[in-house]
Amino acid sequence: AEDLPFTDRDFDLIVSSSTYQWVNSLDRAFREVKRTLTDNGWFIASLFGARTLGELRDVFNVATQGNGRHNRFRYQDFVSSGEVKKLLEKLKYEHVSVTHIIEKENYHGVADLFKYLKYIGAQNALRSGASSLQGKKLFKDAFDIYRKKYSDGDSIYATYEVIFGVGRK
Repeated sequence: AEDLPFTDRDFDLIVSSSTYQWVNSLDRAFREVKRTLTDNGWFIASLFGARTLGELRDVFNVATQGNGRHNRFRYQDFVSSGEVKKLLEKLKYEHVSVTHIIEKENYHGVADLFKYLKYIGAQNALRSGASSLQGKKLFKDAFDIYRKKYSDGDSIYATYEVIFGVGRK
């Protein structure tokens, strides 16, 4: 997405669903889209926003701070809908429209949530390159905290902010 293998002005329309949250440089990726669009071509994208997986971020931060751990857990940073809009406008896309919704999904347990995230291709593109895996104890603690704080009875839930953006070259 950050270095597309296409020539300039190849496409009238580019549509992307749930991809751009994993790139290291959203600016570079959106520039590449614009480069490959024809004049008056449209770009339509959905991506996860800043409030996505807030529960998971919370429990890993709490678990990391517990039991004498002092390092903050590292995770993927997602952008806000406002940041997406500002970026599209900065890159001089026209007719920019950005909206977002909040979705709440239920899972049988934290392990099922992780399986789902792996299934959808979630990758933690840590910009620092540092490892976020700090041992089985951290994960056990985080899973226990998740079940206590974010349970709807027999299941746990996770929140996803989905951003929808549209712009024309």
